[in-house]
Amino acid sequence: MLVPPVVTAAALAEELPGAQAWAKRHNVIMDVGLLRERIIRVVLAQEDPAEVFYLQGTFESYRALPPTWQWYDQTWSTNEGLHLSPNPTTAPCGSSVFMNYNGRAVICAPFNRLAYSASGGPHGDWGGTAQWMTPRPNCVHAVTTGDMLQSIFRDFCSTRGRMAS
Repeated sequence: MLVPPVVTAAALAEELPGAQAWAKRHNVIMDVGLLRERIIRVVLAQEDPAEVFYLQGTFESYRALPPTWQWYDQTWSTNEGLHLSPNPTTAPCGSSVFMNYNGRAVICAPFNRLAYSASGGPHGDWGGTAQWMTPRPNCVHAVTTGDMLQSIFRDFCSTRGRMAS
């Protein structure tokens, strides 16, 4: 453990009002009931087709390291299966952050620990996870919880349906 849980909790508490305001503005359900475990859950819904997606952010050693962002089923019991992710499409700013990487749905952004090769993701070219806040050309840059959620939501709004298994 790089960062004591109390330090991570303090960082989340500082960012939480902004993230909650973001969720309210976008009519997104955000559950912070597991904040002691450093978990935030968000429910996102597509309009057409009417699909619902369950996104969990786990903030271990946060801000020294980025959180993990993963899609779950509606019971929050499994994150296994491409069908839990929205189908990637071209996003307003270019390529979507949603991808199938070696049969695993990955939110491919520097603010997701699972996008780094050290965590089984595609990016060994971004340096280590401790460099997640370093701006990179042609990459989304988000360093607060609200900004991360907005970046994910921006691309989510362009999606239709689920990723094929």
